[in-house]
Amino acid sequence: MSWQEDAALAGTVHKRSKPFTAMLIARCVEPQQGARTDLLTTEKVPAKTFADHAGIAVNTVLKYLRTWDAMAAAGLVPSREEMAAGEDVEVPEQKAWVHYYREANPSKPRTPKPSPEGIDKLSEVELTERVVKMATRLGAIEETVKGDTPGQLAFRRAAENARLILAGGDVKKSWFHLIDALTELGAYAKEI
Repeated sequence: MSWQEDAALAGTVHKRSKPFTAMLIARCVEPQQGARTDLLTTEKVPAKTFADHAGIAVNTVLKYLRTWDAMAAAGLVPSREEMAAGEDVEVPEQKAWVHYYREANPSKPRTPKPSPEGIDKLSEVELTERVVKMATRLGAIEETVKGDTPGQLAFRRAAENARLILAGGDVKKSWFHLIDALTELGAYAKEI
């Protein structure tokens, strides 16, 4: 079997049998070959060549190679250097594959989203003072809203939940009700 046949096979089974696909890749691919490929004595091909022929993303091919190398280091499979195109070896079970895949290809840490302009520059005390000031203003406006239209009721509910948040009650529940009231209020803004 040639590397081209292994690549074609990998392209058809890579979504169903990842450990087997990793074996096909490991026995045919050399991950990084420099510009002087004429000096290579191996019959392995670059990851990009294999990926293009298999119809698999080159990044996936490289991840599978890293996983195979991690399994080889643990003694579960032979190293890539010991393998050649067309030579089958025993592959580990899916559970072991997943473990070594995650170990060899850790997810990148998420970067925190930037806070709204200016908020990160406020101290906690300044932020609390601003929230108190806004809630006080909301309370003053609430006194002028007297009717029982859906919009007016939603406004009073928003004001009530803002007060509950400041009072330190069930903050999570009050935030939920505040957001709900503000959403409803948006639908009835003309009534107020």
